Amino acid sequence: MRRVRYPKRLKNIRQELEDTWRSMRNITTDPGIREQFASLPRVPVDLIGLRLDHFANQGGILRVADAFRINHVHFEPEEGEKADLAGARGAGYWQPHSYGDVAPAIEKAKAEGKRIYALHLDATARPVQQVEWQFPAVIVFGEEKYGVRKEILPLCDEMIAIPMYGVTTSMNVTQAVTISLHCAMTQFLAANPDFAPARAVSRKLMGFEGGIGEDTSS
Repeated sequence: MRRVRYPKRLKNIRQELEDTWRSMRNITTDPGIREQFASLPRVPVDLIGLRLDHFANQGGILRVADAFRINHVHFEPEEGEKADLAGARGAGYWQPHSYGDVAPAIEKAKAEGKRIYALHLDATARPVQQVEWQFPAVIVFGEEKYGVRKEILPLCDEMIAIPMYGVTTSMNVTQAVTISLHCAMTQFLAANPDFAPARAVSRKLMGFEGGIGEDTSS
């Protein structure tokens, strides 16, 4: 497969982002979603991310967070205040997120009664498939190579990790966050079967009738 040179790739990313924004403005298939989305309930899970080796993962993580409609995403600022939300494909507009120091964010979450899970490979970590998720929850994650920094780990209640059955020893952070959120979401939906998607196509996929704001009583 021929690799696309970086300038061409960057141009393609920008064009795809523009196309996505244009398609988001066309909401004829989801009437009322723009007005009512902010009032929809969210999955009681927050993400707190440390500095990432490849800060372009910020956009991908926001896109995943919006897909699951979680509560909030908090990023530790990168060196030089770098940010790259190109991969969010517009999700940053819908997904609540912020930037700031990590330790105070974790301490605030704990004071609010949230259980803090560190996504970190360690001998004491529990496989994500076996975690008994307690909500509201927070998933703390770091860069792919090192995971969560050692000074942050004592602030967390439990360490979780993704078992890998192949040869590679690490996983892209966006992929790891996605898998963790999926496991948490599975348990949340089991206890909250009425939690419905926002988009009509996903509502139909999950067996919900009608769209946002549509009267189905008649």
